Amino acid sequence: MDRPTVHAPRVTLALFGLRCAATGRVPRRLPRLPKFRLCRAFREQVGLPPHAYVTHRRVSLAQELLAAGVPQAEVAFRVGLYDQSQLHRHFKRLVGVTPGEWARAMA
Repeated sequence: MDRPTVHAPRVTLALFGLRCAATGRVPRRLPRLPKFRLCRAFREQVGLPPHAYVTHRRVSLAQELLAAGVPQAEVAFRVGLYDQSQLHRHFKRLVGVTPGEWARAMA
């Protein structure tokens, strides 16, 4: 029988900090924890490692911006990717189509 994962308060606060960092809102103070423990707890709670979670959030935001008609190069900049090719690579890997194809389908 699976039991819900219960984390120590410091781990829970640190997980909150990671989620805030993914959205650009970083709290002032986070507890100091070993990075491997924090990554393991994050993966258990969210289902993805921190970097994959951030990448998924960026692609999700990119979908919203592309649907609003924002150019791809601007979308890449706004979601925090290095350039349009990085947006293209991650978008195609996660969504299955290129950003341009997706934007045209949404229009």
